[in-house]
Amino acid sequence: MKLLILTRIYTALVDSLKTKKWQPKGMPAYYKLLEALDKRNDIDVDAVCLGKLAHEGIDKKGVFKFPNLKINFYVIPYQPIQILKIFGTKLHRWINGIINDLFQFFYCLNLVFKDKYDLVYIDRANIVFGAICAFFFRKKVVVRFFGIGSLIKRMRGMTKYFKAPFSFLSCKAPFSYIICSKDGSSARYFFERFINKKVPYEILLNGVDSIEDEVKNNNFIREKYHIPDSNKIILFLSKLSIDKGADLFIRTLNSLYKINRNFFALVIGDGPLRKELESEVKKNGLSNNIKVEGQVAHDIIYDYYNAADIYVSLNLLGNLCNTVLEAINIGKCIVTFKKDKIDYTDEDTENILLNTAVLIDKRHVIEELPIVLDDLINNEQKIKRLSQKTKMLSKNLLSSWDKRISYEVDLLQKIAGRK
Repeated sequence: MKLLILTRIYTALVDSLKTKKWQPKGMPAYYKLLEALDKRNDIDVDAVCLGKLAHEGIDKKGVFKFPNLKINFYVIPYQPIQILKIFGTKLHRWINGIINDLFQFFYCLNLVFKDKYDLVYIDRANIVFGAICAFFFRKKVVVRFFGIGSLIKRMRGMTKYFKAPFSFLSCKAPFSYIICSKDGSSARYFFERFINKKVPYEILLNGVDSIEDEVKNNNFIREKYHIPDSNKIILFLSKLSIDKGADLFIRTLNSLYKINRNFFALVIGDGPLRKELESEVKKNGLSNNIKVEGQVAHDIIYDYYNAADIYVSLNLLGNLCNTVLEAINIGKCIVTFKKDKIDYTDEDTENILLNTAVLIDKRHVIEELPIVLDDLINNEQKIKRLSQKTKMLSKNLLSSWDKRISYEVDLLQKIAGRK
């Protein structure tokens, strides 16, 4: 099978593309698929990475292979025309976006016709190109949604005709298949209302890394930060941004501190809100109870989960993301959102975690979360009971990444008619 994978340049791959060394940071559903495809002798892969915005250090078009991979990588960076700045920032950005999209479109079209691909695999950023391939050139196209995110907001009412007309029309294309991550976003609602009814789709949970059977050091965080045994450890692991609820978490802890001080909250991750959150913690005198640690190496992340008593996820776009699956995998007491009846997020989250986790209303976080955390801090047996339920759930719910990716590779071969 000859496969073309066409995606935007993901942040997880930026360092790899700069250094020409394979060292992805995040997006395991994407990079593990590439690694699995690369190992198959019966599959040839070309991966096109398209810059939809400027990335420092990635400014030249090129084709190369990583030393340990057979895949051909085509890198087409975003290249703004500086002279257009005379039109002002917004117009400059808009014109450059159109020019950039047109150049990338014809480059990819030439690639599609030059090599006879059995299948074209695209992400949602390139759905217009995929729709044209499916509509006009009768190519077999698989669309890969790594979650729906905020896309649904741009498709509602008249908004779709002004902000995303081409994306809206492209959703009606005769794609061969659609694969979407089951991450708690409003995927099913989106597909039932906006996608061509004749196109089959599948919403799949991501995989998880296997946990080694060796005994873990449960006192890892306590020893590192000298935390008293009486304090419960609350873990928040995410990109530190508004859509991930990082600001809500810190504001909640300010309220919690007023009614219960027997906790230590550890915030793992980086992002645009990091400095603001650190300042907020210091300003409120909570440095002894909250630590914003930043990013940690993925190979020790389970040590953090293992040492925590409670895991909190406040992702406004959905809470079956990789970090929550990892918390389920190790068997943590989880606090997250229930189904939202307005934007339809976390329907799958509630279906899976009902009676296993503590679910709160995402529209009343500041009111509900401090009460929930206070109750858990004062009830160690409840934490243990919920942790045991989560661990039992993991046995039937989760698959290893190897199994999950193998399923997708086999699915692609079937769609291409090669299996």
